[in-house]
Amino acid sequence: MLDRDRKPVPPRVTGRSHPAERISELIGSIYDCVLDPERWPSVVDDIRRELEFCFAVLGVYPLPGGEVMLCVATGLEQHRVHDPIALSARF
Repeated sequence: MLDRDRKPVPPRVTGRSHPAERISELIGSIYDCVLDPERWPSVVDDIRRELEFCFAVLGVYPLPGGEVMLCVATGLEQHRVHDPIALSARF
């Protein structure tokens, strides 16, 4: 759960770069998820941690207006992800 009392950190330029080797690993992990979709939660969490994000959400919806095919969240309470009103109220 996110700390509601914590103030957002303004965007900043840190000069941090991501080694090409690590980026290649993450991209390879994304491709691996095509063969093994059960890996999505750990891969999305790896990306979130590498980029130092508080949370990450990946959703796949066929257009037009299809049902959710994939919804992965990390750093958030999973039940909130399926309730867009509750999720948007947090931000």
